[in-house]
Amino acid sequence: MTPERKTLAVWGGIAAGAVALGWIWLAVRAGQVDEARAESERLRATLADSWLPDRPQEAERYAKDLLESQRKQQEALRLAESQLVPELKREYQATDLVGAQARLRTDVVALRARAERSRIGLPGSLPFEGGFDQDEAVRAQQLVFLCAVRSVLDLCLDAGVAQVGTCAVGRASCDAGGAVAVFPLEVEVEAAPETVQALLQAFSTAQRQGLGLRRVEIDGRGGGGAGAGAAAQPGKAANQRVRLTATMLVRNRSEWQLRPDGAKPAARAAGLGRAPAPAEKKP
Repeated sequence: MTPERKTLAVWGGIAAGAVALGWIWLAVRAGQVDEARAESERLRATLADSWLPDRPQEAERYAKDLLESQRKQQEALRLAESQLVPELKREYQATDLVGAQARLRTDVVALRARAERSRIGLPGSLPFEGGFDQDEAVRAQQLVFLCAVRSVLDLCLDAGVAQVGTCAVGRASCDAGGAVAVFPLEVEVEAAPETVQALLQAFSTAQRQGLGLRRVEIDGRGGGGAGAGAAAQPGKAANQRVRLTATMLVRNRSEWQLRPDGAKPAARAAGLGRAPAPAEKKP
């Protein structure tokens, strides 16, 4: 065999091998194409059964039904939330300083006047009695706490406690989902046992107002002071000292920037329980 024929034979073998590999590759790809075509036909049948590609009128009606169902679900959810967690009262939403201070004076005067008429002792200083913070963001939370103070102390006065020893705000927080805001209030009262029972019952029926109890401690020894049960009348049980953590639940607002309970509090909320610091006098 001449060198030329050997060269042709080598290249012919290579070409034959390449053709064989090509046929193998085409056979594999043809199988994949057949599988893809079968899957496409299966998906087309599924879509046809679900009304979407082949029945546009039914698909449009189906989409409208879905939107209507979604609207009804959202409306039912809003109704349930409004019953479980009410919106903050309108009179406590005016965050401008003048309106907020007017609301504060109204509530403090009303509480002290009512306590005096009923001869029920109140703390020497109620939360924010010295005025609200100059920061509008902090003041917005202070207004919610003021609503809690007014509501909780009204319940105490309605029940007829002998004395309100302390009333202090806690740290506001929100639930894990951020939908519900929680404003706690620490209160200590002294009252007869039947009055304590009436007060606890009042809290259980005030849930529609967003009020609740997180913690209750009852000390049967009572305490001294005006209106206290240090010296019980004959035939009557001594007053009990009750320490409770009341909570006001309202729908959360983004401007409050609340965090779930246990998270690190925001720096600007540190002055919630204090009156604003007096302005420095210039020389």
